[in-house]
Order: sequence, then structure tokens, then C-alpha cells
Amino acid sequence: MNENNSYGGFWKRLIAYIIDAIIIAGPVTMIFGTGLPDDVVNVKVDTVEISILPQAIMFFVSWIYFAGLESSVWQATPGKKILGMKVTDIEGKRISFITATIRYLSKFLSS
Repeated sequence: MNENNSYGGFWKRLIAYIIDAIIIAGPVTMIFGTGLPDDVVNVKVDTVEISILPQAIMFFVSWIYFAGLESSVWQATPGKKILGMKVTDIEGKRISFITATIRYLSKFLSS
């Protein structure tokens, strides 16, 4: 790791994530949040009804947003960029889309 680089701490990462969540959730909710027929959105599992389409859309949009931006020339989402962070490999270089995808999916294990 380069001497000038440091890791973003928990609070910095949390604030960046909140900024990004607002950026993603606003438009997705406005476009897909209402008006979908119940039979398209809901799946009944035993006695519990689960809405899968909104979650699937949010998952797909979030994956493209995070993996796409973190592997781009920006090396950061807007939330990270605002807070002066960027995503790099161990040598400080830009990560690939595949690496960014693995990184995104790994977040589910830690949460």
C-alpha cells in the first residue's frame, strides 16, 4: 500500500453508504415503488407473502451502481468521492468489474 493512502474508517464509510443509498433509492422507488400489480410483485411462501420484484430490481441496480462506479476511472461511488475515498487493489490500482462484483457480494456476508 502506498504511504499516502489510508483506509476509510467505519463512520466515513457509513456516511458514504447513506449518501449512495439515497442516490439509488430515490429514483428506484419513484419508478418501481408503486403501480406494480400484486401478482407480479408478491410470492406466497407458506403463510407469508413476500414482494420479490422490488428487491430484485434494487439488488440489480445497487450491484451495477457499486461495482460499475468502483471499477470505473472514478474508483468510487459519489458518496465515497464526496468523502475523499476511492476503491483500489492492494497496490493502489483500479479494480476490475469482476473484483468489484465479488466485493459487492461479499458485503452481504459481513452484514
